[in-house]
Amino acid sequence: MKLQLFNPSEVVEARISPELWDAFGGGSDLVKLIDKKVEFKIQHVERSFAGDGGKHVSFSGYHLLGIPTLEAKA
Repeated sequence: MKLQLFNPSEVVEARISPELWDAFGGGSDLVKLIDKKVEFKIQHVERSFAGDGGKHVSFSGYHLLGIPTLEAKA
């Protein structure tokens, strides 16, 4: 999914694990957050390692760690 960040201003693509996707109703909770300014917990990940047969593999990206609730704050 793509998220618009405000500080710094940029759009990032965040990956969602299958477990998190299923835990939040297959995206139905995400639909409720479209065009709303909320705080997401995301993590930037950079990894590099030797894969099968010693082939070098590297990747960089964002992972969604949780989905915020829309409940009113007390």
